[in-house]
Amino acid sequence: MEILNPNAFWFLLALPLLALFHLLAPMQRTYRVSSLHLWREFPASGDRRFRWRRFYTHPHFLLQAMAVLLLTAALADPVLTVAGDPSVRSVLIFDTSAGMKTVEREGVRIDLARREALKILERWKEGEIVVLSAGAVPRVLFSGDLRDREDAARKIRELRAGDGPGRILSAVQNGVAWRRGGGEVVLLTDGASPETLRILRDHPEVVVIPVGRTDRNVAITALEFREHPPAVVALLRNTGGSESSLRVEAFRGKKFFGEKNLLLSPGETVPVTFQLPPDSEGGRDPTAEGGEAGVIEVRLQGEDAFSADNRAWVIEPRRERATLLLVTPGNPLLERGLKANPSWEVTVMTAENYERISGIRDSFDVVILDRYPLTSLGSSDHGGRGGVFFLAPPGRTAASSPDGKAIRITDWNGEHPVMRFVEPASLRVRRTTVLTPPLWAEILLEGDYPLIYGEESPRGRTLVMGFEPSDSDFPEGPSFPIFLLNAVRWLQERDRGDQIHAGAVYWRRALPGEKSEEYEVINPDGTAERAAPSKGIFRYGNTERAGVYRVSEIPEGGEMWRFAVNVPPEESVIGPLPFPGKVPAERGRGFEGKSGEEIALWSFAAVLALGAILAEWGLRRKGTKARAPGL
Repeated sequence: MEILNPNAFWFLLALPLLALFHLLAPMQRTYRVSSLHLWREFPASGDRRFRWRRFYTHPHFLLQAMAVLLLTAALADPVLTVAGDPSVRSVLIFDTSAGMKTVEREGVRIDLARREALKILERWKEGEIVVLSAGAVPRVLFSGDLRDREDAARKIRELRAGDGPGRILSAVQNGVAWRRGGGEVVLLTDGASPETLRILRDHPEVVVIPVGRTDRNVAITALEFREHPPAVVALLRNTGGSESSLRVEAFRGKKFFGEKNLLLSPGETVPVTFQLPPDSEGGRDPTAEGGEAGVIEVRLQGEDAFSADNRAWVIEPRRERATLLLVTPGNPLLERGLKANPSWEVTVMTAENYERISGIRDSFDVVILDRYPLTSLGSSDHGGRGGVFFLAPPGRTAASSPDGKAIRITDWNGEHPVMRFVEPASLRVRRTTVLTPPLWAEILLEGDYPLIYGEESPRGRTLVMGFEPSDSDFPEGPSFPIFLLNAVRWLQERDRGDQIHAGAVYWRRALPGEKSEEYEVINPDGTAERAAPSKGIFRYGNTERAGVYRVSEIPEGGEMWRFAVNVPPEESVIGPLPFPGKVPAERGRGFEGKSGEEIALWSFAAVLALGAILAEWGLRRKGTKARAPGL
């Protein structure tokens, strides 16, 4: 048995006080007499001399003392270890996030973690062991008896870090649940993840072994393709604590087309733009006329400790004309704005023709419905290859006040792709339909009422704007053509750019004409894996390696599209957090803990103490009734 709170025994001092009160209490005795006539001669004051009460084991005193003893025992929190399963199980958890690829003076962090793990494995003599990798998806690498020590050591030596985040908190929670007997849970990490602090706070039984010290790194935290004019923009950040000089290089396919030299201060973030050169064959773009999309890569050349984020990729979209269908009763202003973009092919028709021609929406990338009834399904009913854009759908309207004040703008989401580089602060809206966005929609522009919102589903995207451009001064400013360009790109789902972060799930909606039941995905290391779409959606989640993934159709085998996977920007912060991660001297020595199950006894003592108090109360109540005079 183990006492977790020995300070509670100070409450035993209440026993002498209880005995003292018992001795000082006046003695009361009950006598039965035939008459009170002789008692009249007794002095009224009685005998007031002080006398110590003779101590004897009165039932009230015994029950009160028993209650004090049991309450003290409950506060002491005793724990009884009973014999249980004699076997023990320990868990080794490896942080395999991208930061574990950082190079320290002693070696790569993941190599340092493997060395520490092999030392611990040698000290453990008996029992079971589970080896977990805490990458983007925690995995069990080995589970078995320590008699198979060599198999566990081989799995540890084969362990590699990925390019995605590390879910170390989830892995630790699983490890704590799997631990048994006197086994340990040991986490080997670089200490850069904020989840490490939560593990130290919520799981003090876990041994955390840090293997990282340096913070020297310059990273490509974002890479974006821009169409007008064709260019790529790389966002560079110095996440370290010292100044760093570097060279940035840009490649189109394998062809070098630009470089820049930079000097970044600690914590500085700068954008770097590379204009794409025309094709060598008379300026013709190789991705035009439905050709395959190209790959653009940006590389950093410099000295830092973490090289995984020194490369980033983006897929160059096909430069083909987008087909837009404008369904309107007549809107010259909007029609001119759409036709002003030479990369859009705009078709205009009335709502009657739109409803009469079956399947026409599958022939267009984006459908724009001007003053057309808004349905609850949105793009599920009206979307074509891209999405649907509702303008001023019929409904209850709100106009500017009689004194001429327009509907005021209160908030907007500048981070959304539709509102990027759009400045609506001075926008004046004179009339709008009062929109009621669904709960899952994202409000992009808000005034006295929601003015613009977007919603996204596996079947496509929907954008709803409550007012006509002519009912505002939107077309008078430079933001209107930018808004139209952003909206069409977003409805075509071109804002995703076939680009995700490592560890995320890539998904793509099947386009009209794509009916393959299985695809082959070729990873950056050349390995192939098959994936099948479900309900018209292609999903692929094995993306822990950064690079370009190629997808081909089975059985035809021709490459259909590509997508790029880059290192998440949060993994570029490689400096360990300030936490007490030193391994205690008594830990990590093997299975020296107690085997069996621990049972807390405080609840039993508390219940017995309550029973003693109730018994003493019942006894006192019974005595009071016995002394009461009869009728």
